Amino acid sequence: WLVERHVRPLFEQMQSRIADAQAEGIVRAGDPLHVAYLLVGASAFFSQSAEFEELSGRDARSPEVIQTHVDLVLRLLLPDTAAEEAS
Repeated sequence: WLVERHVRPLFEQMQSRIADAQAEGIVRAGDPLHVAYLLVGASAFFSQSAEFEELSGRDARSPEVIQTHVDLVLRLLLPDTAAEEAS
């Protein structure tokens, strides 16, 4: 029920937008559902910031740590030229 009513509509919309971005060359090629899960996983960094801080001794909310995380996510998702421009 939860998947059919809430999760599937959200992921279908995400997949559609990701596929559109891939068609335009904005996002790397790959299964849009996998890309959607990469995005979900990347955002988990922020909900698990206390764990990150305990493991690393760094403040997960610092501008430097956030920028490092964003840069890595962009390099994973964007084609090489777009990732360089975004940085």
